[in-house]
Amino acid sequence: MNTSKFSLAFVVASTSFACLGHAGQVKVGGTVPDFSLTGMGGKEILYKDMKASGPLFLYFIRDGDSVCQEETDYISKIAGAYGATRATWYGILNAREDRARSFQAEHNPAFRLVRDEYLKAVHAFGVLSAPTIIQVSSRGSIVHIWHGYSAASLNEINKAFATVNRKPVQALDFSRAPAVTMYGVGYQQSTKNGKFGG
Repeated sequence: MNTSKFSLAFVVASTSFACLGHAGQVKVGGTVPDFSLTGMGGKEILYKDMKASGPLFLYFIRDGDSVCQEETDYISKIAGAYGATRATWYGILNAREDRARSFQAEHNPAFRLVRDEYLKAVHAFGVLSAPTIIQVSSRGSIVHIWHGYSAASLNEINKAFATVNRKPVQALDFSRAPAVTMYGVGYQQSTKNGKFGG
């Protein structure tokens, strides 16, 4: 199969998967489910404490996924472009502490990296694949959900983040991001040791 046909097949298959799978996910306008995450060092972070600081942007990252690897640097650019902000970014990585530290060292993200090793938050939100970004209001309702990664979605996210923070939209360069939406590998249940993961 030639490369262009393979790429088209991948996009079509990924889009079909996404459209079929998203039916069970949380919905825009709905209430955020109760969940917790694990900080670097192992401390539990509760949702009630996260929302106390204001609006949230939750960025679900699948460990080792190439699409997430690409988008992470763009999301970090958005998160760091506005200085002090009302909204807080959390990068939610399904990884052990050592893997999370490697990810942190590689990307040095401008958002707070936290862990969801056993996919508790992934399942609470019904996220089927990463990258997925969920915007949460200060009142705990879901404002927007972005599935996958593209230049268009990055522009939307950048505008949404600026709007929430009541700041002018920064002109960030997303010209090298894909023109069509790319989806990462889905979260799958592993039968090994009854654990979830990549």
